Amino acid sequence: MKFYTKLASLCALFFAFTAQAQFTHPMLFEVNSPSSIARSYTYGPQSGAGWGITALPSASVSGPLVWAYDITPDSLVCDTITNTYAGQIVLIRRGTCNFSLKMYYAQQAGAIGCVICNNNGGSDVINMAAGTNGAQVTIPAVSLSSQDCDLIAAELSAGNSITATFRKPSISSGIGFYGFETPQSNIQTIDSMYVSITNVGTTTQTNISSSVQITDPNGNTTSYPASTASLQADSTVQVSIPTNFTANATGTYNMVYRTSLSSDSITSSFSISSNRWGLDRQNNYTWIGVTDAGYATAGYRFDMGNCYLTGPAGGYVNDAQFSLFNGGLYMGQVFQARLYLLPQNLTGGETDYSTFTLAGIGIDTIDAADTTPYTIINVDLLDPNTLFDSVPLLANRQYLMVMYYQGDSNIIQGPRFSYSGNDELLSLGSTVFTDRLYLGGFTGDPHPVIRMTFGTTTPTAVTPLVENTIFNVYPNPVSDLLNIDLSFEEVAENATISIIDVNGRMLQELEYSQLKQQTVQLNTSALSAGYYFVRVQTEKGIQTKEFVKK
Repeated sequence: MKFYTKLASLCALFFAFTAQAQFTHPMLFEVNSPSSIARSYTYGPQSGAGWGITALPSASVSGPLVWAYDITPDSLVCDTITNTYAGQIVLIRRGTCNFSLKMYYAQQAGAIGCVICNNNGGSDVINMAAGTNGAQVTIPAVSLSSQDCDLIAAELSAGNSITATFRKPSISSGIGFYGFETPQSNIQTIDSMYVSITNVGTTTQTNISSSVQITDPNGNTTSYPASTASLQADSTVQVSIPTNFTANATGTYNMVYRTSLSSDSITSSFSISSNRWGLDRQNNYTWIGVTDAGYATAGYRFDMGNCYLTGPAGGYVNDAQFSLFNGGLYMGQVFQARLYLLPQNLTGGETDYSTFTLAGIGIDTIDAADTTPYTIINVDLLDPNTLFDSVPLLANRQYLMVMYYQGDSNIIQGPRFSYSGNDELLSLGSTVFTDRLYLGGFTGDPHPVIRMTFGTTTPTAVTPLVENTIFNVYPNPVSDLLNIDLSFEEVAENATISIIDVNGRMLQELEYSQLKQQTVQLNTSALSAGYYFVRVQTEKGIQTKEFVKK
């Protein structure tokens, strides 16, 4: 079973502290010497449109790495450079002027590449927009974190020479699992894994071999090969590696992707746990959010979600977890957990949740214990159809676990959701909702800390869900009268329509008979402003939809 439905979407309101693809092919930035700092570095790229450079001019660009200074003199490089940096890669501090102006001045002085050092501390990297001079920049550049630049700066201060390289790797984008962490009860067989290979040479290569080697928690190793007949010079192809691999033991599985094109390799890993789904890497946390202006433009709405795939047995989920960097701003504020069953014919063009089936709800009010950055916050889930405290999961289906937040102008900074890792996945991955739903989430696919826990307690009874749309509600938001537009395939002998609040409390319940196509009106004028659910139950099943009371 293959669920590789990666649907990339980009919202201009976002900024992300994460590296993303640069140019028309993958690129690495490496320090070659001294050995104490020699490695490949995570970076923020020259991102988006408007750059004069769209590809490395050759397989690699190498040179000494040195500080650049302008005429002030200052390493901010926001003014003309009088020194020559011919054949060198220059180190420049972030700040005062835009990225592309710094690069342009360095290029004018002969530099063959730029490294921009972040100025906000820690491990965050910044994607660099083209700005005012982007079209004039024809040299490669990357943005490094403060902590990585500190390592480089220390070597330069000690008088040590540094050499660095921008280069095209022969292998990239290994894709081999549905989520970083999956419960043992929901293991899926992985039919195929994927890797991209690049011929960085000047002639066509033939009979290329690729492979993935998987080492399980007990040290047992299995290798899977694939072959590519030919690959033209300076071109990239995604290779499908047949695997038919099923994880069994709990613990960490390590993966190594290789190609005969070079000695380059990619390492990755995933985990099988006793009871948890998660996409995040669970270490080296940072945060992701929207700009203040973008948050206001979106009406102070900001949701983040992760998609998870169930196994052949299905099961239950009891609770969800999420985490914030700026929880202190949200004391007393309400975050809602919403679990959606995704349609099997997901198109990728969905702009809201209306075609998804609501399967679970939960609510958390931020308190003092939640305000420490990166604290894991637990939210109990409720089945809105049965009001049980365990939510049933269908077998072999994708679910979207969303943390929903609607604020107002009293807090102008949007939630900064914690995340770690940006693995490419065989399933959909992360999503974002601001002015609309964006499947695929942020560019670069950073995975937020939005997890869910496999249930160990089975409810005594479960009413089957009706997945096909059987009713709509409008207007939404509503002031007084809420219209419930029913459209059943067959006559419902008996129907119950209920209004439920976000805590799962039944507020209204009305009985009807002999319904097929009819509009029912409910008076909501007595309800307080907020979020509610309408549940329609017939002898055929149950479906729940949400609405907003103004």
